[in-house]
Amino acid sequence: MPFDPLKEGSELNLQPWGRIEVEFLGTDPAAHHAWVRRPTDVASDLELEFSMAQIKADGHGRGTYAIIPPGDWEVCQVRPIVTSAGPTSHVPGKSTRIQLGAGEVARVVFDASGYRVTGKIRYPSGFAIPADSHWIGRLAWDNPASPKPPGEIVGDREAVARWRKEPGVREALEVAEKRSRPLGVSAEGGFTADAVEPGDYHLGLSLLVIPEATLAGGTTRGSPPRLTVRIPVHVPSEPDSGVLDLGWVSAEPI
Repeated sequence: MPFDPLKEGSELNLQPWGRIEVEFLGTDPAAHHAWVRRPTDVASDLELEFSMAQIKADGHGRGTYAIIPPGDWEVCQVRPIVTSAGPTSHVPGKSTRIQLGAGEVARVVFDASGYRVTGKIRYPSGFAIPADSHWIGRLAWDNPASPKPPGEIVGDREAVARWRKEPGVREALEVAEKRSRPLGVSAEGGFTADAVEPGDYHLGLSLLVIPEATLAGGTTRGSPPRLTVRIPVHVPSEPDSGVLDLGWVSAEPI
């Protein structure tokens, strides 16, 4: 922290750390991982620049972070983005917000509710799969209340990026992002999304040519897609969990 105020005789109020305990009730160990971060609508005054921590659970689905400053925090379950070459990075899923007091212990439980959405990709007849090709996919929540960029800036990447950071827009887009799910895709073309909440979604899959060295660097950027899958998906609200098998879905050339 800055030391100049201390030279003027200001008081330094020391507070004990808080503690956050997380339990994951699901059986998928890939989802036993959480971020602890400042909510986007909270302006942090922490001179220590403590903005995010990671919690990875043990074999019993429990994890702890024992040195969290007091204040508002968001605990977010994260899942790996998986390509046919393996995991590359993580994206947020279910989240909960907590108010952590000095020296307090907060406990967060992520349940196993939601659907597993599965299916398998059907290639066009005669299609030759390129070398270093990988499927990247996402089940995006179709939120009718999500804001849309003004027509005059559509196509202008910099303008859209600025618009996405505007107050109210950023928070609304984050809600949709947290409810969306990455699609894990196997080398055989089977895909899966876990812990999907009820609602309407758009399933999107793209076959990209991505060199192995690029994947090893943690990015999924590649050539323009060779094939895509785009279909609407409805996840029911009753029962509150289960398997939604979409069967074969057809990939179309670009």
